[in-house]
Amino acid sequence: MNESVVQDRSADSCRVKLFHVVTVDRDYVDEYGSSRGVSNAADLGLLLRARSDNDVAITGGNTARLEKLKSTARCALCLVSNSMTSLSLPLLEPPDGQFVLLASSNPELLEAAVGQAGVECIELHYELPLAKQLVESLRTRGLHRILLEGGPQLILAFNLDALIDEVHLTVTGSDSEMSLEEARGLVSGISYLPKPNNSLTINFDGVNNYLVWLPSGVAAYN
Repeated sequence: MNESVVQDRSADSCRVKLFHVVTVDRDYVDEYGSSRGVSNAADLGLLLRARSDNDVAITGGNTARLEKLKSTARCALCLVSNSMTSLSLPLLEPPDGQFVLLASSNPELLEAAVGQAGVECIELHYELPLAKQLVESLRTRGLHRILLEGGPQLILAFNLDALIDEVHLTVTGSDSEMSLEEARGLVSGISYLPKPNNSLTINFDGVNNYLVWLPSGVAAYN
Protein backbone atom coordinates (compact mmCIF):
# COMPACT_ATOMS: atom_id res chain seq x y z
CA MET A 1 0.00 0.00 0.00
CA ASN A 2 1.44 3.36 -1.02
CA GLU A 3 1.28 5.55 2.08
CA SER A 4 2.30 8.67 0.16
CA VAL A 5 -0.96 8.73 -1.83
CA VAL A 6 -3.74 10.87 -0.38
CA GLN A 7 -7.05 9.43 -1.51
CA ASP A 8 -9.60 11.42 -3.53
CA ARG A 9 -12.45 12.92 -1.52
CA SER A 10 -14.78 14.18 -4.27
CA ALA A 11 -18.46 14.64 -3.52
CA ASP A 12 -19.31 11.49 -5.46
CA SER A 13 -16.78 9.26 -3.71
CA CYS A 14 -17.52 6.75 -0.98
CA ARG A 15 -16.18 6.73 2.54
CA VAL A 16 -15.48 3.48 4.35
CA LYS A 17 -15.44 3.32 8.13
CA LEU A 18 -14.18 0.17 9.78
CA PHE A 19 -15.70 -0.87 13.12
CA HIS A 20 -13.90 -3.73 14.84
CA VAL A 21 -13.51 -5.15 18.35
CA VAL A 22 -10.60 -6.98 19.97
CA THR A 23 -9.47 -7.81 23.49
CA VAL A 24 -6.30 -6.42 25.04
CA ASP A 25 -4.73 -9.74 23.94
CA ARG A 26 -5.73 -8.96 20.31
CA ASP A 27 -8.38 -11.70 20.17
CA TYR A 28 -11.23 -10.82 17.82
CA VAL A 29 -13.36 -13.93 18.41
CA ASP A 30 -14.12 -16.20 21.36
CA GLU A 31 -13.69 -19.97 21.57
CA TYR A 32 -16.82 -20.40 19.46
CA GLY A 33 -15.50 -18.23 16.64
CA SER A 34 -17.84 -15.35 17.45
CA SER A 35 -17.07 -11.76 18.41
CA ARG A 36 -19.90 -11.87 20.95
CA GLY A 37 -17.55 -13.25 23.56
CA VAL A 38 -15.07 -10.37 23.14
CA SER A 39 -17.69 -7.63 22.74
CA ASN A 40 -20.13 -6.17 25.28
CA ALA A 41 -23.24 -4.00 25.49
CA ALA A 42 -21.33 -0.72 25.20
CA ASP A 43 -19.52 -1.87 22.05
CA LEU A 44 -22.75 -3.21 20.52
CA GLY A 45 -24.49 0.10 21.18
CA LEU A 46 -21.68 1.92 19.38
CA LEU A 47 -22.01 -0.40 16.38
CA LEU A 48 -25.78 0.04 16.18
CA ARG A 49 -25.40 3.82 16.21
CA ALA A 50 -22.79 3.53 13.47
CA ARG A 51 -25.23 1.55 11.34
CA SER A 52 -27.80 4.31 11.72
CA ASP A 53 -25.21 6.86 10.54
CA ASN A 54 -24.27 4.93 7.38
CA ASP A 55 -25.99 3.82 4.19
CA VAL A 56 -24.81 0.23 4.13
CA ALA A 57 -22.85 -2.23 6.27
CA ILE A 58 -20.61 -4.85 4.66
CA THR A 59 -20.05 -8.22 6.31
CA GLY A 60 -18.72 -11.63 5.29
CA GLY A 61 -20.50 -14.96 5.20
CA ASN A 62 -18.70 -16.41 8.22
CA THR A 63 -19.42 -13.31 10.29
CA ALA A 64 -23.09 -13.35 9.30
CA ARG A 65 -23.41 -17.00 10.25
CA LEU A 66 -21.53 -16.86 13.55
CA GLU A 67 -23.13 -13.60 14.69
CA LYS A 68 -26.59 -14.72 13.48
CA LEU A 69 -27.01 -11.40 11.67
CA LYS A 70 -30.40 -10.30 10.44
CA SER A 71 -31.38 -7.41 8.21
CA THR A 72 -32.00 -4.10 9.91
CA ALA A 73 -33.94 -0.94 9.24
CA ARG A 74 -30.91 1.07 10.41
CA CYS A 75 -29.12 0.61 7.07
CA ALA A 76 -28.81 -1.78 4.16
CA LEU A 77 -26.60 -4.83 4.67
CA CYS A 78 -24.24 -6.25 2.07
CA LEU A 79 -23.25 -9.89 2.46
CA VAL A 80 -20.03 -10.97 0.74
CA SER A 81 -19.97 -14.73 0.24
CA ASN A 82 -19.32 -17.49 -2.28
CA SER A 83 -20.78 -20.29 -0.17
CA MET A 84 -24.07 -21.91 -1.14
CA THR A 85 -24.82 -22.30 2.57
CA SER A 86 -25.38 -18.54 2.65
CA LEU A 87 -28.81 -19.13 1.13
CA SER A 88 -30.00 -20.48 4.48
CA LEU A 89 -28.81 -17.48 6.50
CA PRO A 90 -31.54 -15.43 8.22
CA LEU A 91 -29.82 -12.37 6.77
CA LEU A 92 -31.07 -13.33 3.30
CA GLU A 93 -34.67 -13.37 4.48
CA PRO A 94 -35.30 -9.67 5.10
CA PRO A 95 -38.77 -8.55 6.25
CA ASP A 96 -40.96 -6.39 4.06
CA GLY A 97 -39.51 -2.93 3.52
CA GLN A 98 -35.89 -4.00 4.03
CA PHE A 99 -33.35 -5.34 1.56
CA VAL A 100 -30.02 -7.11 1.55
CA LEU A 101 -27.28 -7.05 -1.08
CA LEU A 102 -25.54 -10.34 -1.88
CA ALA A 103 -22.09 -9.86 -3.44
CA SER A 104 -20.48 -12.97 -4.88
CA SER A 105 -18.27 -14.34 -7.64
CA ASN A 106 -20.11 -17.68 -7.46
CA PRO A 107 -22.58 -17.70 -10.39
CA GLU A 108 -24.46 -20.67 -8.94
CA LEU A 109 -25.11 -18.80 -5.71
CA LEU A 110 -26.21 -15.64 -7.51
CA GLU A 111 -28.55 -17.60 -9.77
CA ALA A 112 -30.12 -19.32 -6.78
CA ALA A 113 -30.60 -16.00 -4.96
CA VAL A 114 -32.24 -14.21 -7.89
CA GLY A 115 -35.91 -13.74 -7.16
CA GLN A 116 -35.60 -13.97 -3.38
CA ALA A 117 -37.71 -11.21 -1.88
CA GLY A 118 -35.63 -8.30 -0.63
CA VAL A 119 -32.33 -9.66 -2.02
CA GLU A 120 -30.37 -7.78 -4.68
CA CYS A 121 -27.35 -9.47 -6.24
CA ILE A 122 -23.95 -7.97 -7.04
CA GLU A 123 -21.76 -9.99 -9.38
CA LEU A 124 -18.08 -9.92 -8.44
CA HIS A 125 -15.23 -11.04 -10.68
CA TYR A 126 -12.57 -13.09 -8.93
CA GLU A 127 -9.78 -11.73 -11.13
CA LEU A 128 -10.48 -8.14 -10.03
CA PRO A 129 -9.85 -6.53 -6.60
CA LEU A 130 -12.81 -7.44 -4.38
CA ALA A 131 -12.91 -4.26 -2.31
CA LYS A 132 -12.78 -1.92 -5.30
CA GLN A 133 -15.60 -3.81 -7.01
CA LEU A 134 -17.73 -3.65 -3.89
CA VAL A 135 -17.23 0.06 -3.31
CA GLU A 136 -17.95 0.91 -6.94
CA SER A 137 -21.09 -1.26 -6.99
CA LEU A 138 -22.39 0.41 -3.83
CA ARG A 139 -21.52 3.87 -5.13
CA THR A 140 -23.54 3.33 -8.30
CA ARG A 141 -26.50 2.40 -6.09
CA GLY A 142 -26.22 5.67 -4.21
CA LEU A 143 -24.74 4.05 -1.10
CA HIS A 144 -21.78 6.30 -0.27
CA ARG A 145 -21.42 5.94 3.50
CA ILE A 146 -20.06 2.44 4.01
CA LEU A 147 -19.58 0.61 7.30
CA LEU A 148 -17.18 -2.34 7.24
CA GLU A 149 -17.96 -5.02 9.85
CA GLY A 150 -16.19 -8.05 8.41
CA GLY A 151 -13.51 -10.32 9.78
CA PRO A 152 -9.76 -10.19 9.10
CA GLN A 153 -9.96 -11.50 5.52
CA LEU A 154 -12.47 -8.88 4.40
CA ILE A 155 -10.73 -6.11 6.34
CA LEU A 156 -7.41 -7.03 4.76
CA ALA A 157 -8.93 -6.89 1.26
CA PHE A 158 -10.05 -3.31 1.88
CA ASN A 159 -6.75 -2.44 3.56
CA LEU A 160 -4.66 -3.72 0.65
CA ASP A 161 -6.72 -1.61 -1.74
CA ALA A 162 -6.31 1.44 0.56
CA LEU A 163 -10.08 1.82 0.81
CA ILE A 164 -10.49 2.24 4.56
CA ASP A 165 -10.90 5.90 5.45
CA GLU A 166 -11.37 5.70 9.21
CA VAL A 167 -10.89 3.01 11.84
CA HIS A 168 -12.91 2.60 15.04
CA LEU A 169 -11.41 -0.12 17.22
CA THR A 170 -13.00 -1.12 20.53
CA VAL A 171 -10.56 -2.76 22.94
CA THR A 172 -12.19 -4.77 25.71
CA GLY A 173 -10.77 -6.39 28.83
CA SER A 174 -8.89 -3.43 30.32
CA ASP A 175 -9.67 -1.62 33.58
CA SER A 176 -7.80 1.59 32.72
CA GLU A 177 -7.16 3.95 29.84
CA MET A 178 -4.48 2.83 27.43
CA SER A 179 -1.50 5.06 26.81
CA LEU A 180 -0.76 6.19 23.28
CA GLU A 181 2.27 3.90 23.26
CA GLU A 182 0.17 0.92 24.38
CA ALA A 183 -2.47 1.67 21.76
CA ARG A 184 0.04 1.95 18.93
CA GLY A 185 1.73 -1.24 20.09
CA LEU A 186 -1.56 -3.14 20.09
CA VAL A 187 -2.51 -1.90 16.63
CA SER A 188 0.91 -2.66 15.16
CA GLY A 189 0.51 -6.28 16.28
CA ILE A 190 -2.72 -6.77 14.31
CA SER A 191 -1.51 -7.38 10.77
CA TYR A 192 -4.81 -6.96 8.93
CA LEU A 193 -5.57 -3.49 10.31
CA PRO A 194 -4.46 -0.27 8.59
CA LYS A 195 -1.62 1.45 10.40
CA PRO A 196 -2.51 4.86 11.91
CA ASN A 197 -1.10 8.22 11.01
CA ASN A 198 -0.67 10.79 13.79
CA SER A 199 -4.42 11.11 14.32
CA LEU A 200 -4.92 8.21 16.76
CA THR A 201 -7.17 9.13 19.70
CA ILE A 202 -8.14 7.10 22.77
CA ASN A 203 -11.26 7.32 24.90
CA PHE A 204 -11.98 5.18 27.95
CA ASP A 205 -15.49 4.88 29.39
CA GLY A 206 -14.61 2.69 32.36
CA VAL A 207 -15.38 -0.44 30.36
CA ASN A 208 -13.71 -0.18 26.96
CA ASN A 209 -10.91 1.71 25.28
CA TYR A 210 -12.07 3.24 22.00
CA LEU A 211 -9.33 3.88 19.46
CA VAL A 212 -10.04 6.02 16.40
CA TRP A 213 -7.59 6.87 13.66
CA LEU A 214 -7.11 7.68 10.00
CA PRO A 215 -4.93 5.21 8.12
CA SER A 216 -1.64 6.53 6.80
CA GLY A 217 -2.17 8.34 3.51
CA VAL A 218 -5.78 9.32 4.20
CA ALA A 219 -6.58 13.02 4.40
CA ALA A 220 -8.73 14.37 7.21
CA TYR A 221 -12.29 15.38 6.40
CA ASN A 222 -15.15 17.17 8.09
